[in-house]
Amino acid sequence: MKQALLILLSAPAVLAAQSAAIPPGSRVRVETADNWTRTGTLVSQTADTLVIDAPGDPRTPLATSTIRRIRVYEGRSHGRGALQGMGYGAAILGGTLGGLALVGSDPDWVLGWVFVGGVYGSVIGLGVGAIFGAETWTTTYASFPRVTVGPTRGGARGIGLAFTF
Repeated sequence: MKQALLILLSAPAVLAAQSAAIPPGSRVRVETADNWTRTGTLVSQTADTLVIDAPGDPRTPLATSTIRRIRVYEGRSHGRGALQGMGYGAAILGGTLGGLALVGSDPDWVLGWVFVGGVYGSVIGLGVGAIFGAETWTTTYASFPRVTVGPTRGGARGIGLAFTF
């Protein structure tokens, strides 16, 4: 039982030390445990430090122990942009026409105008989204749950498990 508890307690630290090797020059988005996000170019990576060159900031070294998530830029997806554009267009134009119908005419027509605006908005958004595309980021590293052992509020010993999303 003690061996299993020791393995459970040491697993997050061991797994966190095994971050994926990312080639220098890659565009990365790094999120730290204190909700600090930086997007830039990876200059160098060692076992304990990442150095990011972000626009407008000097080169920023980050300790890997503070990193919660690393995502690498994969380019633009025009198919994904089309799907996102459909959703945004339907919501914006459908909501706008529905709101105007609610203010300016008979409330019985509101759902009809929301539907018509949603259809036209999704078609327009499909085209615009397909032209511009959507950024695609791949998560190469995500932090693991933290396990802590210590006193609880009542003073007894306890085991805590924390997940970060």
